Amino acid sequence: MNESPAPRPLLTHAGLSLAKVGDPRSLCFEFLPGGHLHALRAGPVLVNLVLGCPVAGAMHRLFLRVARPGGGRVHTLIGPAGHARFSASPRAARWEKEADGGLALRATLRVAGDGWRLELEVSNQGSRKVRVQAVHGLDVGLTSPFAARLNEAYVSQYIDHRALPSPRHGFVLASRQNQAVDGKCPWLGQTCVEGVEGFCTDAVEFFGTMGHRAAARPLLADPPRPGRVKQDESSFVALFATPVALRPGESMVRTFVGRYVADHPAPTSDADAAAVEAQVELPPPGLDPGGLQPHDAPATLLHEPPVLHGRPPTENHLQAFAAAPWHLVEHGAAGVVHSLFHGTDQRHLVTRAKEEATARPQGTILRSGSHADADEDTLATTCYAAGLFNCLTSLGHPSFHRLLSVPRERCGLRASAGQRLWLGGADGKWHLLGIPSAFEMALTSCRWLYLVGRRRIVVTTSVGTAAPTATLAVAVEQGPPARFLVTHGLVAGSNEGDEQASMEIDGTRVTVRPGPETLAARHFADPH
Repeated sequence: MNESPAPRPLLTHAGLSLAKVGDPRSLCFEFLPGGHLHALRAGPVLVNLVLGCPVAGAMHRLFLRVARPGGGRVHTLIGPAGHARFSASPRAARWEKEADGGLALRATLRVAGDGWRLELEVSNQGSRKVRVQAVHGLDVGLTSPFAARLNEAYVSQYIDHRALPSPRHGFVLASRQNQAVDGKCPWLGQTCVEGVEGFCTDAVEFFGTMGHRAAARPLLADPPRPGRVKQDESSFVALFATPVALRPGESMVRTFVGRYVADHPAPTSDADAAAVEAQVELPPPGLDPGGLQPHDAPATLLHEPPVLHGRPPTENHLQAFAAAPWHLVEHGAAGVVHSLFHGTDQRHLVTRAKEEATARPQGTILRSGSHADADEDTLATTCYAAGLFNCLTSLGHPSFHRLLSVPRERCGLRASAGQRLWLGGADGKWHLLGIPSAFEMALTSCRWLYLVGRRRIVVTTSVGTAAPTATLAVAVEQGPPARFLVTHGLVAGSNEGDEQASMEIDGTRVTVRPGPETLAARHFADPH
């Protein structure tokens, strides 16, 4: 007699192992193992925008740009690619690592009242002079956790960023949430004590889009001087500290400070810089190094993985992929095909050039069934060109009965969202499939064409017209055999990590069940 597989609980936010630094009643940083920011909370307000993920990390960053003869490097101290030694206590957190060229890096965060100080110490223990620049970045939400999780882009649109001139520090970056939270307008000011040379206020401007994932981040390769304020849908404040040259044996310190104000009724003005400058004047709170406890964690597959994009297709490639006749063909620069409609059912096709040229990602929603109106047994799934083969997959109401998660930022930083496909490389690593050579959208299916190396790979997502099903198919139509890995960001409720759920693994079959207290469990007889 075969025994049923034992259910495995899905991880919830309540079950996370968090290192909390600060006072939960005023200002508190919550770090995941490895030093990734899960949440920065000020009472009921979520100061950061996107909750950190246990396997993919967070958007919070601390970089060191290094310029030396013959080329430069960017070292990550805080972030998914940092792999620093992390330790914490209720009063402080610390990240430490040794970088190439004999550089020793140590960052210490101290929290006191409604402010913080993040102090970066860099020591040149090498034999050559280097020029270094510290860069700190924080996603900014200043809203309730519910509002942030409902729509990060909408929350970002209501944040008013201002670059306030400061004779002592260059600039103070102020962020005010104009959409009141319980009748209050939270406000955050940030600067660098030793001086801000440049800044930006948008994650897409800083990290770039999914198309940049295989290359250098735009603003780290070419820092802003001084920068610009951009009010868009990915609120992220980055501060570029004044650079310094370090001879062998020399050290430097750069200190980033923040000041939170629970309610700032009036719009930001130049006079508000004084509030952050007062934070600079405060003596740093004491730190007992003996109180720091290690909270290290191993690197995961999802920590800034190598990304593989399909190469730009020729017209011959497109003609083989998209049946004639073609209609409404759109061309870009030098006559490159950007998009077209084709076939008797007017399928819409976009190329990699189109995806990279537009501000918003190309995508569509597929819906099962054949009725004009959806019902509670309708399965819906969202497909994006940039390697998101299924996300926000839901049955019935898409806000409550979700199976797969949705991307919560536009830069392609979090490979944990939705259903992703990985190609095994000759280097022994898994490479995340990113932007395809071409992406085709129809009423009940989507297809991705990846021209990579000698391979022609076609990925298809389709939904059933008679049953609430979604199917992923992968075919190597040309070239050597390949190994693939499929990963899924599971929800089984409203939002990932919010509600209890479980999964059962029986051979090649995985069954995901929402917890008994979820809306899905109360609404459906046997939801899975």
